[in-house]
Amino acid sequence: MKKILGIAIAAILTATLAVGCAPVPQTQNNDLSALEDQLNQISDGLSALQSDVDGIKNTAPTSGTATEVNENTAPVPQPDVPAPSTDPSAQTPTDTQAQAPADTQAQTPASTQAQPAVVTQAQAPTKTAADYDFSGFTGPVNDLVARMDAATFDQARGLESEANALDNQIEALEDTAERDFRQGLLSRADYRSVEAEAERLENLLDNAEDYMEHRLGYDD
Repeated sequence: MKKILGIAIAAILTATLAVGCAPVPQTQNNDLSALEDQLNQISDGLSALQSDVDGIKNTAPTSGTATEVNENTAPVPQPDVPAPSTDPSAQTPTDTQAQAPADTQAQTPASTQAQPAVVTQAQAPTKTAADYDFSGFTGPVNDLVARMDAATFDQARGLESEANALDNQIEALEDTAERDFRQGLLSRADYRSVEAEAERLENLLDNAEDYMEHRLGYDD
């Protein structure tokens, strides 16, 4: 800023000297007067500018003052932060460690858990072949066989119906013995005995029926 002011003042002085020393015609006097007025206005403006610059310098804080303010400012106290503990026993267990017991229990195989024991007790037979009396069928079977042997063609249908009904009764008693044998109430030997008697009676009826049909030429 000082350099600019110096240049302006030198220009004013140079113009003033030129006007005062050099003889000029009357026609240029007016122009020179106008130039002088302009130079005076510039000089006044520069003076005002210089005053403003001086005022700004006086109001601006110096570096020394700023330094003093910074030095006199008290430091802000910082809170003490505890250092992290290096003791493994003081560390908080992670989620994986906390959940380890629960996961282990949840994954316990079902086969290792206690299961109720299933006890199968062998039941001793409580029945014999005598409990399945086929003696009541012996008389009716022998009587029916004799009648089929002497039957006529007109009697064949009725005798055949009697033979089927008697055979169903014998088979029902045999099925009862088989059921008791599977439940352990009847021994295998007794069951075989009952089965043999039932087959004997059924064979008598079947043979007499087949003979009757063949003899009479009867075909149902």
